[in-house]
Amino acid sequence: MSDFSSKFIRRGGYSFDEGTVIDMVRQSSQFAQMDVEIEASLADGQTITSTNIQELLEDPYVRGNVIDQLVIRAWNTKAAPLLRHVMIILRNDAAGEGVLVLLRADRNSCTLTRAELQNLIDGRRQWYSRLFPTAGWLVLLKSIWSISVAVVTGMLVGLWVPGQVSLALWCALISLLTLGTAGIYLMNTMFPMVLFEIGRSQRRAENARLLRNVVGVVLILGRVDGFNQV
Repeated sequence: MSDFSSKFIRRGGYSFDEGTVIDMVRQSSQFAQMDVEIEASLADGQTITSTNIQELLEDPYVRGNVIDQLVIRAWNTKAAPLLRHVMIILRNDAAGEGVLVLLRADRNSCTLTRAELQNLIDGRRQWYSRLFPTAGWLVLLKSIWSISVAVVTGMLVGLWVPGQVSLALWCALISLLTLGTAGIYLMNTMFPMVLFEIGRSQRRAENARLLRNVVGVVLILGRVDGFNQV
């Protein structure tokens, strides 16, 4: 029997609840034919690892902190007729590549498990993923914002204080570091790539939804007011 491997990546926004994580662990364990190891990396720099998903999800450190990354992995060298390897990485990656799945075993097992995992993961895809079909789109948007605020600030200062090129450049740089950074932070907060609706991590999802609603209302009211003035 030939050795076979399969890999897929998901870009965009995804939100994983406890039930989905438990289902992924169960399918991974069935595929690896052994208990998988689950590793939770927390925002405060701590890492919790366990082979019992219920125990991990109920851990006070996991529930009391924000989860930045979850890794599900197993390497079964005693599986017959071929070794079995599974690796699932779920991470809040600002570049957009938040979900990575690697499978290795026989062809049939890999293709079946891949389809099951894809269905689970795709079911947790957020609506705003359509805005960022590739990681490059989000990076491009952040770059355009940062450059635009710097250029506009420099031009306005140049108009207000003619002949002060150095002042305009300094103001453009300050704008880039402040407004540019603030805009990128706002985008990352509004459109997180991977969220975990588990314990305190759920607040990040709630804050993102609230911020999107607030910004959306402001934009809609602004457009309505503009039409009324016309």
